[in-house]
Amino acid sequence: MAAFTELDWMRMDVHAIVGSSGLAVIEEARHSACRAWIERHDYRIATLDCRGGLGIAIPELGRMLEWEANFGYVLEPGNCNLNALNDGFEFDASETGCVLEILGADIAWQEDVHWMLGLLSISTFHSRVHLAQGERFFVLLVLPVGSTLINVVVDEIRVPVIQRCLSPREYHFLD
Repeated sequence: MAAFTELDWMRMDVHAIVGSSGLAVIEEARHSACRAWIERHDYRIATLDCRGGLGIAIPELGRMLEWEANFGYVLEPGNCNLNALNDGFEFDASETGCVLEILGADIAWQEDVHWMLGLLSISTFHSRVHLAQGERFFVLLVLPVGSTLINVVVDEIRVPVIQRCLSPREYHFLD
């Protein structure tokens, strides 16, 4: 089943998921209107508030992801390895879709560029995974006008390495 029945590029979700690898950005002044649009379109919203810093936001992310139940420890800034975060990054986007709304992403960016870049990379990867499964998931960054996070490169797409040569029977698409 397709995630979208039509590609209306005027819709925030289409533009974010299909056009921007799962990232949308709005200015703080438009937050209420955009959130209302998201709710009107039946998305579930998970809000990660980074305005108090990563010391508060990372444990909250752990609660959202049910980290302790899944991994046996509380997610905290000192143990928030990005590889582990990628493994445990699960948002239910079935049925109506899910938006991870990040408030104060620019504050988290200033506090730890590497970690925030990792979170955005993980988010874009999972947005593609959900899209491949016919589901809609994207991240909404609520930023002030002029934020230094705007136009930052999150992931680069590279030409993959040459895979070992398989026999024609091993490639199902060659049949």
